[in-house]
Amino acid sequence: MSDTVASPAQVTAGLPASSPALLEVSGLCKSLPIADGTMLEVNRDITFALRAGEFMSIVGPSGAGKTTLLRIVSGLVQPDRGSVTHRGQAVRQVPSWLSVVFQEYNKSFFPGLTVRKNVMLAVHSQPRTEAQQRIAA
Repeated sequence: MSDTVASPAQVTAGLPASSPALLEVSGLCKSLPIADGTMLEVNRDITFALRAGEFMSIVGPSGAGKTTLLRIVSGLVQPDRGSVTHRGQAVRQVPSWLSVVFQEYNKSFFPGLTVRKNVMLAVHSQPRTEAQQRIAA
C-alpha cells in the first residue's frame, strides 16, 4: 500500500476544518507472513482523519493491503505500529456497535445455518436483550 493517503473528500459544505475527528489513523504499519515464511509489509505509515460529513475510498490492486487496513480499523486485527481511534477512544477490538461484511462474505458465514443463527454468532458476547434486538433488526 502506498505511503501517501489522499485527503478525504468533504460531502457537506461548510464543515470547519478543526472539527474533531470521528476516526483517526496514525502511523499505522502492518506486516503479514507470506508462503516462504518471510514477512511482507502491507501497510506502511498510514495516517488519516475522517470528520463528520467526509468519506474516503480505499483503492488499490489486489494484495495492496486494503482489507488488512479495514481489519485493523475495525478492530479485528492489531497493527504492528500506530494507532486507531474512534471519537478519541482507542480501537483495540471490534466495537459492539460495528458490523463488518467483507467482499467475500460467503466465506465468513456458515451456509448450513439460517441468517438468524449466523448473526447470533456475531453478537453472542452482548447482553441477551441487546443481542436479540440486533438479530431482529
